[in-house]
Amino acid sequence: MQQNRFCRACLNTGQFNMSNNKKTVYIGMSADLVHPGHLNIIKKGAQLGSVTLGLLTDAAIASYKRLPFMPYEVRKQIVENIKNVDRVVCQKTLDYIPNLRKYKPNYVVHGDDWKEGIQCNVRLQVQSELLKWGGKLIEIPYTKGISSTSLNFAIKEIGATPEIRQQTFSRVLNAKDLVRITEVHNGISSLIVENTKVKSKSKIEEFDGIYLNSQTESLANGGKNIDEIDFSTRTSMLNQIVECTTKPILFDESSCSNNNKFKVIIRSLERLGVSAVILGNNQKVNNNKILQNGIKLNYVESITQKIQTVLQTRFSKNFLVIPKVDLNGSVKGSKKYIDEAMSYINAGANGIMIHTERPSIEEVTDFSVRYKKLRRRVPLIISLSHHDDGILKLCQADNDIKVIVYVNCLFRASCSAMEETVISLLAN
Repeated sequence: MQQNRFCRACLNTGQFNMSNNKKTVYIGMSADLVHPGHLNIIKKGAQLGSVTLGLLTDAAIASYKRLPFMPYEVRKQIVENIKNVDRVVCQKTLDYIPNLRKYKPNYVVHGDDWKEGIQCNVRLQVQSELLKWGGKLIEIPYTKGISSTSLNFAIKEIGATPEIRQQTFSRVLNAKDLVRITEVHNGISSLIVENTKVKSKSKIEEFDGIYLNSQTESLANGGKNIDEIDFSTRTSMLNQIVECTTKPILFDESSCSNNNKFKVIIRSLERLGVSAVILGNNQKVNNNKILQNGIKLNYVESITQKIQTVLQTRFSKNFLVIPKVDLNGSVKGSKKYIDEAMSYINAGANGIMIHTERPSIEEVTDFSVRYKKLRRRVPLIISLSHHDDGILKLCQADNDIKVIVYVNCLFRASCSAMEETVISLLAN
């Protein structure tokens, strides 16, 4: 391992001088999958002077593409031990400007592949900023035969371990302002979600996770209602999805009322790498009593008990418990829903899902305003059965709403496509 030649105090304050004549070099890097192209850039930079490597945080990377496979601290440990790297500093944004102004390097070194695409504007900003103190941008020709895309596909072919998959949801919650998840109902729909990307000038958009709920799975298996599919069938489907995806999984478990059986379900989900269990109760009818383990409980008491069961049963704190609050489609009675959410938070919930069949912007806004007055809050998740511009803008502006889950969208789309195909085949 290369010996660090500088005192820790100097590194922490940002005051850094190799010598009065030594030039300084800044290299920004994600370093998620380090390959010979990265090493070549670092080597070229070291020929110009002392190399400061600006390591992008998870949030900086997630702002323009997928969350990195490795967390920041793991990536930092790796690059600190690469030859020719003199120090590693945190780069909190894709934008280099804050770090350039702080360290004022003589050179910024980067591969020439950023002349086009997502980082084109970042490049122009770097050039403009360097001019202020006579710095120069040095661009290294792209290393042939190396493809980050191919490496990413190779990792996906290997798959994600249950522990890594489980941790990813907590990481993406911390890294992104708004997380987007969509429901899947079989292997092919999950594979489509896993691989679909939409490129724009500033970023690459993709879904951050997948959602499983028994209602959609029951319908996909020809059932008419949620009670027609058992957990063993759902586990079989979950195993298919785990085999062909790497994204975090949220699993809706709203049917089990037997506490001992529920414990077995939680352990099974955690072993398979599920990131969070969504809790509801399909027997809910206003505040009617629900029979659970031979004891009559009201709805909130029933869910509170389930939350406590998860907390007592789970092995890792990365396995999250998120209860639903079912809004009624109007602003009336919103205080009752806030009280319900507060009960779940006090019981130890890691998040609250706002669930309604027909969400209105007024209802969600009213809930959000009241929610902000709570002293203790957890991230809000909102489920939508279709795209809604008004609610999307509210989610983007409200820092308590962290996740949008699109439910039943893919299943409805697949049914429509199959119906059109069948009609076309019969007609012709």
